Amino acid sequence: MQITFLSILNTAVWSSALLAALHRLRGKSWFRDGAGSPLLPALYALLMARAFLPLDFSRALVIPVRRIFPDIYYFLWSPRGYAGAHPISVLTALLGIWLTVSGLLLAQYGCIYARTIRSIRKYARPAEERAQAMLAEIMRENGRQIRLALLEMPRNVSPYGIGAFRKRIVLPERRYTDRELRCVLTHEYMHFVHHDFWLKQAAMLCSMLFWWIPAIRLLKADMEEALEIRCDLAAVRRMDRAERYFYLQTELQELKHVEAPLPYASTHLSANREAETIRKRFRAVMGLDAQPPRGVRALVLGIFALLIFVSYATIVQPDSPPPLGTEPDTIDFEIADSYILHTKDGEYWIYVENTKTCEISGEAAGLYEENGYIIVQE
Repeated sequence: MQITFLSILNTAVWSSALLAALHRLRGKSWFRDGAGSPLLPALYALLMARAFLPLDFSRALVIPVRRIFPDIYYFLWSPRGYAGAHPISVLTALLGIWLTVSGLLLAQYGCIYARTIRSIRKYARPAEERAQAMLAEIMRENGRQIRLALLEMPRNVSPYGIGAFRKRIVLPERRYTDRELRCVLTHEYMHFVHHDFWLKQAAMLCSMLFWWIPAIRLLKADMEEALEIRCDLAAVRRMDRAERYFYLQTELQELKHVEAPLPYASTHLSANREAETIRKRFRAVMGLDAQPPRGVRALVLGIFALLIFVSYATIVQPDSPPPLGTEPDTIDFEIADSYILHTKDGEYWIYVENTKTCEISGEAAGLYEENGYIIVQE
C-alpha cells in the first residue's frame, strides 16, 4: 500500500467520474425528491475520503495500456535536467506547481477564516434573552444538546453558523418575529447536529488540494446544495404544510438581504441564491411526504461503495512491449506478478513469478518503486 504517480492519476480519474455521476444524479427528480436528499451528503463524504486516500494496493488488478498512455507517461518521467544528483522531469515541475498553488490557496483560505473569526470576536455580542431561550427550547425539543454561543453582530447580512470547536450562531441586528426566529435558529442548529461545518471544510480542502482536477469545481456548490436541502428537511420534519410554507417565506426574506456571497467557511440559511437551487429546496420542503421507491437509498449507496472498491481494486498502467530484436531471454514482467528484494548486503533483486531472479542497480530499484513496484526488505 503506497502513494505513487499512478495512484494519484487513478484517483483523479475516478473522482472526476464519480463527481460527474453525482452531479447528473442529483438533477433527477426521482432521486432528489426521494432518496437523494438525505443520502447525497453521505455519498460526497465517501467521494472525498476516496480523494484524500490516493493509495495503490499491491494486489490491485493491473490494466495495461499500450496506446498513447505509455508515451505520455515516459514524457512526464524522462529526466530533462539535474539539480545536483537529482534528475528533474516534467512531472517534477508539475508537482512543484501543484504544491505551490495548493499552498497559496490554503493560505488564502486560512486568512479569510481568521479574519472572519477576528471580526466576530471584535464586533459580536450575546443575542437577546428571547433568542437564547428559544434556542434552548429547540435543543430540548430535538433531544440534542450542543454547546453553542448565540451572538448578534452589526452589519451582518444573514444568520450563519461557524466554528469547529467553539461553535457559534451569528445573527444580524434585525428584528425577527418569534416564528421567523424559530425558523432561523432551527435551521442553523440542524447544521451543527449534522456536523455540516466539518463536511464543508473537507469539501473546501479537497477543492484546494486537487484544484487541477476539472470536475472538482462541482464539489463545493453541489455539496453546499445537498447540505442545505438535508438541513431544510430536518428543520421542517415536525411542521405541517402551513408552517413549512412560512419557513420558505422566511428563507426568501433572508435571501433578499444578501448582497454578496457569504464566506464558504460558514453554514447559513441563504447559502445559494441561484434560482434553480431555490426551486430544488422549495420542492424538497413542500414534497417531503413523498415516499422514495423501496430500497433505492440502499441500492444507490451500495452501487457507489462498489465503485469506490473497484477504483482501489484496479489501476491503469502503461505497458510497452519489448522492442523488436531483443534477446530471447528478455524478461517481461508487471507489478502484479513481481516484487523487488533488498538484501542485507545492499543488493536489489527482482523476483518474477515462474521466472528466474535478476539483480538490478539501486537507481533502477528506486525508479521501479516510483512506478508502483514493492520493495521488500530482507
